[in-house]
Amino acid sequence: MTQSFWRNHGKPYPVRLKRRGVPVPEAGSLAETRALLKQLEQATPAGGGQRPRFGFAAAEVAEIYTHKEGEGAGVWFRLKSGQIINRHGEPEGTDTAPFAC
Repeated sequence: MTQSFWRNHGKPYPVRLKRRGVPVPEAGSLAETRALLKQLEQATPAGGGQRPRFGFAAAEVAEIYTHKEGEGAGVWFRLKSGQIINRHGEPEGTDTAPFAC
């Protein structure tokens, strides 16, 4: 066999394993979360207020709530850190009890 100037020429590539312990969100839910965040950021606020700005990425969202006890329907994001953010981009603590159905 002739010498090649490529060091790994003709050798199989090493198998690259995924890192363990890092949860990978489902593709559909991540895309839906991105779309929802974009929709909320582009919506015209009632009363001429400012548009919400979310200081987190869609990948940081652990769960989305659509109903809160005492307030009714809406959108709330629970981040992986435990913090809950409302549809206006404002933090609302970490208590998930009002969101239980």
